[in-house]
Amino acid sequence: MRLHIGHHFYGAGNVGDDLMLAGFLAGVAQSGLEVKLTCSVPFELAPLKLRYPQVEWLHYTREIRQAAIRDCDAWIGVGDTPFQVSVGSWFYDHLIGEIATCQQHGRRMYYVGIGVDDETALRAPAARTIIAAATHIWTRDDWSAQLLGNVYDRQTLTAGADLAHAYLADVKWPAPETGVLGLVLNFEDAKQFQPAAIAQLIDCARSKQTVRWLVQEVRDLEGSERQLLSMIDAASRPTDIRLPDYENAPTAAALVQSWGVPEAVVTSRYHGGVIAAWAGARPVLIERAGKVAALANQLRTARVPDFTDAARILSALPTAVPVPRQRLTALAATARANVADLITRVADDLSARCASLQ
Repeated sequence: MRLHIGHHFYGAGNVGDDLMLAGFLAGVAQSGLEVKLTCSVPFELAPLKLRYPQVEWLHYTREIRQAAIRDCDAWIGVGDTPFQVSVGSWFYDHLIGEIATCQQHGRRMYYVGIGVDDETALRAPAARTIIAAATHIWTRDDWSAQLLGNVYDRQTLTAGADLAHAYLADVKWPAPETGVLGLVLNFEDAKQFQPAAIAQLIDCARSKQTVRWLVQEVRDLEGSERQLLSMIDAASRPTDIRLPDYENAPTAAALVQSWGVPEAVVTSRYHGGVIAAWAGARPVLIERAGKVAALANQLRTARVPDFTDAARILSALPTAVPVPRQRLTALAATARANVADLITRVADDLSARCASLQ
């Protein structure tokens, strides 16, 4: 079986992307079937080849992508939030092009472990086109499945779990570090945070604990961890900054283990919350988007609506508790089952096509 991974953001520099891919590959390996994988990305291939030799990594040119889709048995959208418009139309633009090539070569399209950013994203005309072209979709939470179910055939829609769970379940974690508070912060909307509030929380927390600045996105993007750090008053900036070695880390686990395990983690990042939960930290999620609110519901964690009031977050921290391991292992089992179901469906489709040719 030959599958083409059609999402193209791997290697960009976001640790969450690596975790989803690693979870998918773990599920594929567990299937026991021989599966050849290809993926085209517009980023440096060397780090991906190092961490994921199971995939044939290709450059992101129109000709290479068309050939990979022509030669595959199915196109697979693996992880993340294709239904989003908060950071532009780049994802929709890419997927519309992929749909045209898949239809040209008669290739079915599947999505596994994917989410919806918010209801607004589904109002875009491109969203309807993408949904209509999908043979089956496995979401990463019930909330995304509910939103998609309003515009999609529920018989070809399965509520599932994020693929990162399938990988993080096998990562070995040290005990949480007493007296350490981790911050993983990213905001697309400037109204959702105030640098002064972040500085105030850091200053207040320092009286009792170490504050550690955790970086999930290694690029210096607008609103991301590295830029936010530069916006905080110099006297309040944490000195313990954990930036994953994205170029040289041999595994996805090495990327997340660079953070250590803070006793508590305040995060507006979806996968920041997932990592904190698996590491045994006490997470407080900042609901910067519907997907983060959905994760807070799924994990049943403490949450706040934004980072404009340090006192509100300081009040939430004592209420935060570790996510029960049983809840997490159930999500990991669901994610693996979603990948197994995908592989089975593609295999059955191939068998049916072969039978029809005889």
